[in-house]
Amino acid sequence: MDYTWEMFLDALDFESAHQRESR
Repeated sequence: MDYTWEMFLDALDFESAHQRESR
C-alpha cells in the first residue's frame, strides 16, 4: 500500500473517533 493510502485511512479513523467522542 502507498503511504498516502495509510494517511487517508488514518485521517478517516481520526475523524470517526472524534465524532464518536463528540456525541
